[in-house]
Amino acid sequence: QQQQQQAAASAPPAAGGRGRGRGRGNTASTGRAGTKRRAKASPAAATAVNSAGGLGGTIDFIPSILPKAPVDEAEAAMNEEEDRLRVARERNREHARNTRIRKKAYVDKLKVTVEELCHERDVLVSERAGAANLLVEMHNTRTDVLMSFFALRSANERRRELWSSILDESRFLCLLPVTPYRSFPASEVQAARCQRTVLGIDGMMADTSSLHVLLNSLVDRTRFPSARIKFKYTVVTEDAVVAGNQVMARWIMSTSNAMECGANMEVSKRGMLCCKFNSSHKITGLELMFDVMAFMLQLKQAAGTDSFAVVPNTVQTCQKSFDLPMVMTLAERPYTIVQINRQWEDM
Repeated sequence: QQQQQQAAASAPPAAGGRGRGRGRGNTASTGRAGTKRRAKASPAAATAVNSAGGLGGTIDFIPSILPKAPVDEAEAAMNEEEDRLRVARERNREHARNTRIRKKAYVDKLKVTVEELCHERDVLVSERAGAANLLVEMHNTRTDVLMSFFALRSANERRRELWSSILDESRFLCLLPVTPYRSFPASEVQAARCQRTVLGIDGMMADTSSLHVLLNSLVDRTRFPSARIKFKYTVVTEDAVVAGNQVMARWIMSTSNAMECGANMEVSKRGMLCCKFNSSHKITGLELMFDVMAFMLQLKQAAGTDSFAVVPNTVQTCQKSFDLPMVMTLAERPYTIVQINRQWEDM
């Protein structure tokens, strides 16, 4: 026993250890490796070879199980907080990045929308300006056509081609009140509506000649045998109403030299008109409205007579008995005589 104790005392210490190993019987425990800090590595079994020869053999050492270091709860909580903040920062950065992308896309879309709206506005403004210019041009053209019609009527134009340049020959008609102070075909009268319907260019030329014969009857032929009454039409275009292919306006007809030709006064009449045009700006329909009785009164005063006889407008009417000599002529120069009555024959 003393020999075993001496052998154990003389055995070298374990590597890295500072303590001595003590054993009972055939076993011995190893010392811990040498720092005050607890080792984190797992323990290993140590073996030592006995240097004593008498009792020889290998001595097995029981491994010492080292306890783990206690977890630092404050450090773990700090690490967890840092991880949470890092995740939040990443999430915020991702959200900001997506927000910037969405904002850029929205701004780009707004720019495109603004450009499209500006283009549409410019197109609409241009179209409206073009439409307005077209309406003004069309109104001016139709006003010129209407003035040309009255110019031909006041000049008693006999050239048919000039009338056909402003009147739609296939569709033209003119509505007038019944005028008993001058001649017209009885077939033109619509008794139910108390108006006349003049059809075609030839009908309008004949009506124009009838109007000139009426006004020239105001001339004092004893003093002015070759004189002719001049008159003109004025269309008030400032307050004209345009609706589609129709134009409505006021008009005035007045003589300019009736008193110079022996009449007691100048005559005039005012009225309204409604004119319809086709796509070629030719007149397809014209309605002239005025006060017939007021104009008859002016004719009576201009002629200086107390009564105003109704002018016969048919051969049958002219053949009736009249107290005065009556002659029916054509309304065109040279005023060919068509019919006379008994009193004319007895002259």
